[in-house]
Amino acid sequence: MRGHLSSTEILGSLSEAASGEIHWQILDVQGEILSSGGQGPAPEHHKDHGDVFIDPGADRSLFQSQLPDGDRIVLTYSTGCGHGLAPFLGHLLHLIAEKEAVEQDMESINASSLALLEEVSMIGDTLPKLSTGESEERVIEMALKALVVAASVERAVYLRLHDSVDRFDVISQVVAEEGGWNSVAEAWDGEPIVGEDDGIVWRAATGGGKPLLEPVGSGCLGAGLQELASSEVVAMPVRYGSIAKQTTLGVLLVMDKRANAYSSAERLGSHETKMITGIASMLGAVLGTRKVAELGQELKTANKIQQQILPDHPPEIDGFDVDGRCVNSGAVGGDYFDYLSMPDGRSMVIVADVSGHNLASGMIMVGARASLHALAAQKSGVAEVFDDLARVLHPDLMRTERFITAASVELTPGSSRALLVNAGHNDTLIYRAATGEVERFPSSNTIIGFLQDQDHESCEIDLGIDDVILIYTDGVTEAVNAQQEMF
Repeated sequence: MRGHLSSTEILGSLSEAASGEIHWQILDVQGEILSSGGQGPAPEHHKDHGDVFIDPGADRSLFQSQLPDGDRIVLTYSTGCGHGLAPFLGHLLHLIAEKEAVEQDMESINASSLALLEEVSMIGDTLPKLSTGESEERVIEMALKALVVAASVERAVYLRLHDSVDRFDVISQVVAEEGGWNSVAEAWDGEPIVGEDDGIVWRAATGGGKPLLEPVGSGCLGAGLQELASSEVVAMPVRYGSIAKQTTLGVLLVMDKRANAYSSAERLGSHETKMITGIASMLGAVLGTRKVAELGQELKTANKIQQQILPDHPPEIDGFDVDGRCVNSGAVGGDYFDYLSMPDGRSMVIVADVSGHNLASGMIMVGARASLHALAAQKSGVAEVFDDLARVLHPDLMRTERFITAASVELTPGSSRALLVNAGHNDTLIYRAATGEVERFPSSNTIIGFLQDQDHESCEIDLGIDDVILIYTDGVTEAVNAQQEMF
């Protein structure tokens, strides 16, 4: 009887109180009888669906009223009951209609409350477990399974962004099982989503960090994903980091709304976009934390390797005392110093700096070091070494948009003269012990990486007893105090 049980009880009681003089029916919108009761002739169905009072004859009166869901109550009563019954019946049926409206609202509220409790329970159960996932893939799968059930959708997909190659790969996809009370992961054997695709995935990744809701008929998913959805899709970037500097890890997709025990909704809306935003935030925090931890371990290893390739003790050169030190401001940097032996017994003391202060700079410096050692063992002078170094490193430096500055002093045992080559590096400083003055020798050559063919010039320096040559990187000149003020 479609939820009219209490109304039929009221009408039945009314009929009994009227000693059977009232006959009533509840009809659906097509005029089919849902329930009836009472005695006397059955009412003829009136086509008007609004409240109406009709006096069909001297013996019977008819009254009709519409219910909130479109059904109708139609009743007749004997005119012997008195014309004063009509206002009473009008008020009574109006109250019945209001009662059913309230009951419908309560059912809707209860359904929403139950749905909300399920969502809270699902998310509350999933959140603590995300950080315990044994792998990135497992963390993502747990989040997607919770999202599919809690948001009542057909499918959720996570695509990971590869910064180095500008493409997305599907890492995990989860679909709803029969009934929607559970979800299951499915393998993905399709092609990666590449950068040329101007679909919703790329627009979400490069947008303002807000969810995008679009119909799939517009082709927003591109050929690789289009067949996964039939109606709508929500895309949300997964990011981590501070508000000022956020890193995009991937994009979360939710596809096609699914009706459940609490709701018959067939469209994705603000409720689902809020939920996907929350899950994306959780996922970004967990994946970002894992990535930072992994990167921290990698940087520790890189720092250890970088320190190991620096010289552990200075060379012994007749007539000179030589020493050097490198302290990175971060875990890994592009600063470098070394002592290199040349074929005729001379020595090179070199200080270099790759632009940038990160792992990439450190990796380039490791490659430059290998080239320096090979060239110094073959060339007859420091200028030649710099010429060949610029030629060897130019392609890689241009491709990575980096450059190297370097300064080197060529020392001959037992000699008071030195040859200086400076390729775009800081001024070389020489302290003159006899006068207490400091001389500056600025760079006379281009930075390494700017030109492939370079002719480096050297500068000859006469040294006195206790004179000091200082070669340094901008880590010295850019050093700051506790207030971040440069010394």
